[in-house]
Amino acid sequence: MLSDSGKVSPLPKLKRHKNLIDTAQIPNSVRRIVQKLLDNGYDAKLVGGCVRDLLLGTKPKDFDVVTSATPLQVKRIFKHAQIIGRRFRIVHVKSEIGVVEISTYRKTGIDRKDPATPTRSLVRSPKQVGTMKKDHLLRDFTVNALYFDIKRNVIFDYVGGLRDLKYRQLRCIGDPETRFHEDCHRLLRALRFVSKTDLKLTEELDRSLHSQRDLLQHLEPHRLSYDLEKMLLHGYARALFRNFAKYKFLAYIFPEIESNNALTLAALKNTDQRVKRGKPVRFAFLLAAFYWHHYRDLNIRNDREAEILAAKKVLEIPSQRIALRADVRDFVIETWRLQAKLENRPLRNGKQVLQRKRFRAGYDLLCMRANLSDANQEIASWWTKIQEVPETEQEQMLKEVSPVRKRKSKRRRKPRRTSQQVIAASS
Repeated sequence: MLSDSGKVSPLPKLKRHKNLIDTAQIPNSVRRIVQKLLDNGYDAKLVGGCVRDLLLGTKPKDFDVVTSATPLQVKRIFKHAQIIGRRFRIVHVKSEIGVVEISTYRKTGIDRKDPATPTRSLVRSPKQVGTMKKDHLLRDFTVNALYFDIKRNVIFDYVGGLRDLKYRQLRCIGDPETRFHEDCHRLLRALRFVSKTDLKLTEELDRSLHSQRDLLQHLEPHRLSYDLEKMLLHGYARALFRNFAKYKFLAYIFPEIESNNALTLAALKNTDQRVKRGKPVRFAFLLAAFYWHHYRDLNIRNDREAEILAAKKVLEIPSQRIALRADVRDFVIETWRLQAKLENRPLRNGKQVLQRKRFRAGYDLLCMRANLSDANQEIASWWTKIQEVPETEQEQMLKEVSPVRKRKSKRRRKPRRTSQQVIAASS
């Protein structure tokens, strides 16, 4: 927190601000990573969203570290680390709280006249490593350009990020249009921050979001997939979706989805509620809800091969813009196919349906549909009840809705003939 009252304290004129963060809020695993970089002779500080969240008094979802070490030097220190990224090579180090992202100080900006053309990594050798003073100019928003020295408990602020936090505003570093041309994914990041916090866009930034949205046609599919998972699964999905609609971003990300689609809004609300309750959430489930009507309208049931082909055809629609992993596709297809199995009466193989890997996702989608009169409410309630009763009662419930098996009539066997009868018949 910035002060005991929860408000930002009056700021000193210097760019170094001491003791604004309670370092006890920083996990030990993050401290160890920073200390290991320091012990190896490199500079290392926390940067970006984690510093912003600590100042706002919220628990950071993840921690980012910036260092004077190159990605290869970082990997030598953390043997099991993974270098990722084409444009900006960063290092992922696994810790007790998840992945800690380590980037290198940059000193060169991005020179991209065409936003569709990817830029190569900016830091490949020690000669290309920048400094904190140069690196901050290459960041997107002032509130994300705050550097925190854990050891000395000092915040370094070159662009008035603390001032903007005080007045709760989101401001670009430099000209917004230039920043968005450098990286069109920053348009999404701007809406992400205003959706998850109480920050307000400056007038200049607000105008640029409207005027520069055509840059979204250059979104990179793999990065967009990563961005959407990060944005939609942290408790502010519905607010973000409303902002996507407000700034007309949906036309570039989910053009087939209407902003007032009832099932879409129900799935977003359900996801936010599950996050608050600490329950697991999946981007794949949101996709299943978003595109359910496209699959349903094909009206294919009880034909396994035809159902799978139809589902794959529907998933080709979002795949034009979003890179969907195989596990995401499988999750969506299974969730859709379960709808017919859950709704069928009489119910065949009910016990096996209950044991299906994606049963819970299929059941949740069925309940949402039932609440919107898109499925039978009695059937949805029946599936709710069967999960709550003892196993013996489950068997009785399954028996009541299973198809009645016709008893096969016993054929009367002719009595075996004796050997004398066989001989007599043949003579």
